[in-house]
Amino acid sequence: MIYKDFKGMKLSQLGMGSMRLPVIGGDDSKIDESAAMEMVDYAIRNGINYFDTAWGYHGGNSETVMGKALSRYPRESFYLASKFPGYDLSNMDKVEEIFEKTEVKISVKTRIGRDEPDEFYKLMKLYNKYPLEELIVHPRTQKDFYRNTPNLSMFGYAVEQSRFPLCYNGDVKKREDKENIVETFPGISAIMLGRGVIANPFLTASFEKPEEQNEIDKDTLRNFHDALYEGYGQVSDGILPVLFKMKEIWTYMKELFPEDKKRIKKLKKAENAKDYEQAVAELFALL
Repeated sequence: MIYKDFKGMKLSQLGMGSMRLPVIGGDDSKIDESAAMEMVDYAIRNGINYFDTAWGYHGGNSETVMGKALSRYPRESFYLASKFPGYDLSNMDKVEEIFEKTEVKISVKTRIGRDEPDEFYKLMKLYNKYPLEELIVHPRTQKDFYRNTPNLSMFGYAVEQSRFPLCYNGDVKKREDKENIVETFPGISAIMLGRGVIANPFLTASFEKPEEQNEIDKDTLRNFHDALYEGYGQVSDGILPVLFKMKEIWTYMKELFPEDKKRIKKLKKAENAKDYEQAVAELFALL
């Protein structure tokens, strides 16, 4: 496992999220606790020490199950992040309770509103009332999802108004995107990567070595894919959950294969391991 230093913490470069834990009977609110604990055990055995959950995942049950799973390990051996949809103003009455009951440092990741960007003016006033460790802003509304472009004007407002360190999140897909954000907002504390690093596993390498061309290394990319495929197979019940997860990753990673829409479509239609593996082999043969 590769580890990165972040604000005095040594975090595994690969973390485990808990928005899509195994469930019972197709009910998203009924987590299969035994299977989830096996996943956590596998992650820790393989060096992962960063875990992510949220108040709203699995009908409010993700935090509880992840707490049970991780409580079996020494508290100093892992890092746990959680969050709640602060962009929805109807949730703000819960904030006081959270700050009263917790002894840990709290960071907030937010969008600029639920429906309209102007909601962010009220949100910033609310966030500034609390002793946040960091505010992470994705400058889109919830309604936008990932459509449109990030509202950099509203992020600039956050830079002007925030009382605490500010992190940018949103559409950093290549080195030039990161450089543009840093140049435009030099005072921010960090940039959070999301879909961009799934679409291009070489993204962070291009940050560290800007003098080199960010070319696709076929063998490294294939090893990355195969490690995910094999790992999901070890913790999943059957091939269908594995294919579901891999196809979701290909939703982003297909950007590395812009000329191969026909083969990507074949991959997405695969319903068994043989067809999926054949489609993947054909894609990589073209690199």
